[in-house]
Amino acid sequence: MTGVNPRDPRFAQDAPSGQASERYLMAHDTLVVFYSGAGRTRRIAHEIARSADADIEDLQFRVPPRDGWRGYLHSAFDAIGRHRPALAPLEYAPEGYELCIVGTPIWSWRMASPVRSWLAAHVGRLRKVAFFCTMSTSGASAVFREMSNVARQRPVAMLSLTGARVEAGRYRLNVEDFVRRATATPA
Repeated sequence: MTGVNPRDPRFAQDAPSGQASERYLMAHDTLVVFYSGAGRTRRIAHEIARSADADIEDLQFRVPPRDGWRGYLHSAFDAIGRHRPALAPLEYAPEGYELCIVGTPIWSWRMASPVRSWLAAHVGRLRKVAFFCTMSTSGASAVFREMSNVARQRPVAMLSLTGARVEAGRYRLNVEDFVRRATATPA
């Protein structure tokens, strides 16, 4: 059974009485969860969600956005210190999904702190995970190792893309291959 977002228009159409229909509940078995600051990770998350026919959860800080150079420094210190900031309320319950695809930008060779908060909050309750990240030039292997440690499980697939590759739009084949590997049923 998949997660249900009661604010989704399909939910209201399928179930005027307030009860989710079986058709809706079985529609999606993948959730894409991500945090994005500059928008590159968001772009990839939406491409993955489209390719996987998945629901999507955009993580946000509970406190107002972190803008400008002070926001950048605050975010970098959070990443370096491995802090777990409070998140804004979530729309989806990830425990109902077969696969959660989790994405992060790399901040100071670490995952973004909202992603750390989300992974830590769902330890032991996620069925399968896959990870993706966007980065300037390097740091993916360390970030994927950190994400695995926080989630306490190994990902079924991983994807890392540089910001330059994302900005140039040279990622579609990478995304399709990643989604194929992440959603493949083990033999």
